[in-house]
Amino acid sequence: MCIVEPPERCRYLTLSYVWGANQKFVSLKENYQQLSTPGGLTDYLGYLSRTIQDAIDVTKRLRERYLWVDSLCIIQDGLEEKQRALEDMGLVYSQALLMICAADDQSSNDGLRGVNVARNLRRYTREILPGLTLSAQYAFDPYLDSSIYNTRGWTYQEEQFSSRILIFTNEQVYFRCTNARLIGRKETSLSMLYFRAVETYTARNLTYSSDIINALAGVLSTQGHAMNCDIFLGLPSAIFDMALLWQPCGKLVRREGFPSWSWAGWQGQVRWYGDTMELTSYGLYESSEDLERKKITKWLQNQTWIDWHRCIDGKLVAIWSGEAKASGISPTENQSIGYSASASSSFNLYGRAKNKNLFPPHLPILPLQTKSPRPSNPQFLYFSAISVQYRIRPTTAYLRYGSIDPPWDSTHRTIYHLLNNSSQVCGYILLPSTFQTLHPNQFHPPPTVYDAKWYKGGNGTEPVFEFLLLSKANYHCEWGRPHEAHPYRKSWEMEDYIEVHVMMVETRDDGVMERVGIGRVHEDAITDGCGEGARWKDVILA
Repeated sequence: MCIVEPPERCRYLTLSYVWGANQKFVSLKENYQQLSTPGGLTDYLGYLSRTIQDAIDVTKRLRERYLWVDSLCIIQDGLEEKQRALEDMGLVYSQALLMICAADDQSSNDGLRGVNVARNLRRYTREILPGLTLSAQYAFDPYLDSSIYNTRGWTYQEEQFSSRILIFTNEQVYFRCTNARLIGRKETSLSMLYFRAVETYTARNLTYSSDIINALAGVLSTQGHAMNCDIFLGLPSAIFDMALLWQPCGKLVRREGFPSWSWAGWQGQVRWYGDTMELTSYGLYESSEDLERKKITKWLQNQTWIDWHRCIDGKLVAIWSGEAKASGISPTENQSIGYSASASSSFNLYGRAKNKNLFPPHLPILPLQTKSPRPSNPQFLYFSAISVQYRIRPTTAYLRYGSIDPPWDSTHRTIYHLLNNSSQVCGYILLPSTFQTLHPNQFHPPPTVYDAKWYKGGNGTEPVFEFLLLSKANYHCEWGRPHEAHPYRKSWEMEDYIEVHVMMVETRDDGVMERVGIGRVHEDAITDGCGEGARWKDVILA
């Protein structure tokens, strides 16, 4: 028994399990050659964790020859090889004959119940007629949902990519086929598959927080191939403007080593709320590829304006390129997702429609002026955007845009009103609870009972913060808004709710900005900002 390079199109099994803190033996540069010689792994069999030993036993009992185990088949201290292997996780698990899932384990040393570890199986039977006994069969889903396995970040993509799974849980063995998978489900748009995957994944835990991108690398790589685009720090470049509009589901804490504009830069679950796209009116989770092209792609090409750049080797490069990237096959225009490749040029990098009505006449769209990024960082975003300042104050508002939205938890998310230069309500921002902790004694709590004067506006003492205008918000909400009584509403027509997505930012001592939260402001309030008013500026966003 040894580690081998298997022949093409061979049958093989995979193992999905919880590493835990006691993973004893892994492949390293110094031992990989020895483990690859005939019998090399046999000599170390006693050093392998109990779960891996049991998985080898199961493979033999199924009369299969090959088993793929990440701790052995990936050289753990080979950084480049490991990164390539992580991006190929989709292929590894999707092409496997079967995945062995150790769902009962809390660590890799717990073993597979019933293989070489004794089971404590309780059968519930009843004899209903002489010679006829019925036995209760319990579904595996409740046990899998409540397992440690199902809370771990690394196991998410392994489970999603596998077409057939042998699940060891509840002291039993269950078999699950492809019908229960999320990835690969027909008729669902690629954008929605991405949103769902990130929403589910960010609810899980990682032993090492720095693994946030690596543990989803297979899903992201597959998504990039499907969308024919690069993935930049967790966000598909083809739908970059929309991917930036993620919101917290609950408590968020900054994650070091990743930028604030990416969900990877925060610990906690995120999701994309229905108010960010027209698809909500058709049902966010029942979107088809046809609706994606008609709604999301149309929005990206007509209601966005920022040319996003990153820094590579000291030079600014567009996040998205009209050239085919991931798949090597350029999709036809009516099949493409996101920005327009056919309309892309050196003067229109993202192939957008030229919409002169996006802003007031005195705010023409300006390109990025800075050509030499300072400071230079491959994780930063470089772009030009309209900056506006507004006062903000906390509210007791309940952000709910439809029946699919989760209940509001006031301990983790707070909705703030945006106030214009006349202290009138003109928008809102959703911020994590940690925000007030970082800004003590700056805010007064909102009234606990209805106060007509309070709802009309502020008192001019609220703190001022900076907001960047990101994109047009194109969905008319009929469920009520946190700023329903804003002064720009003349009637109840849709045009009274024409709004713009905004990102609240704070500037560090080095001039680099960081995201604080995402919200919306009424279009007419762009010219009613506090301080020096609306203006274009070059931005470096960390």
